[in-house]
Amino acid sequence: MRVRGPLRVRRPTLVPALVVAGAVAAATAFLLIGREIHTTQVGGFALDDLVERLLETLPEPGSQGYDPARPTEAATLARSYRAARAGHALRAGRLAAPLGYAVQHLSDGDQRALALAERPAAGGHPAHGWGLFVHAPAAPTDLVVEVVHPRADARTAGLGLRAFRATGAGDLLIAGAHREANDDGSADVADASQSAFQAVHDALLHRGVTVLQLHGFDRARRSRSYRDAVVSDGTRDPSAIARSVARALRAAGLRVCLYRGERCAQLAATTNVQGVTTRRAGGAFVHLELAARPRRDPDLRDRVIGALVAALGAPHE
Repeated sequence: MRVRGPLRVRRPTLVPALVVAGAVAAATAFLLIGREIHTTQVGGFALDDLVERLLETLPEPGSQGYDPARPTEAATLARSYRAARAGHALRAGRLAAPLGYAVQHLSDGDQRALALAERPAAGGHPAHGWGLFVHAPAAPTDLVVEVVHPRADARTAGLGLRAFRATGAGDLLIAGAHREANDDGSADVADASQSAFQAVHDALLHRGVTVLQLHGFDRARRSRSYRDAVVSDGTRDPSAIARSVARALRAAGLRVCLYRGERCAQLAATTNVQGVTTRRAGGAFVHLELAARPRRDPDLRDRVIGALVAALGAPHE
């Protein structure tokens, strides 16, 4: 029997199409409607391409290319994402455009997805590096999947995308800069309580929400107790859903350290700001650290995704 904790299953809903743009042969078309800019993807454009573009253009270590959002900017981005999720495309686009963002309507296999994505600036690189935010309108659960260290934690963006699809998650949030992009540490959104990423994260919180955050670590730099994976909810008393994830990973053949206050404490996310606010809102936070091999080996990656589906995915009817 699986223990799901507070994860809630929701009925599929129909969300109106974000933009009707006419025939467009290219992948992306920016449409100027009055003072609002919208982006629509047509003709089978895949979400994978959007994630790949993010990884190729994000601010690199030491580039000083991450632009910390002002509080008003972060709040506006969060309002835009809430509007897009509610099907209010015009309002979402109006809020996003001054920030250099656009609402995108994507095809993702047989599903539709909405994305709030930063438009390329000079040289093809983002002006801010705040992140990519994706919503699946017909998702069967309100699970939120997060990747806060793309590129720094290799292959976690791809794993996050797979987990988003496989579990039937409602939202996927991927940070938009390498964690060491700025020398002052401001690009590490797991430690930044005022970031644009955090504002969008907070906009999704409610009692009963579950947030899965994926990370990677170098096992060679850790003791044997860290094993293949570290699971934590950021506290000494792991939640039922964190314990369920740990059990599923063990059943899949991975060696798992479940944080209970002592072992694997350095990767326990006790100060992770997304974890703090998720728990404060009455939700469940699951912090999953994976060693390099489970992220690199195709078979182990499949096992990880299968375990996440077993522990977090929507139950079969």
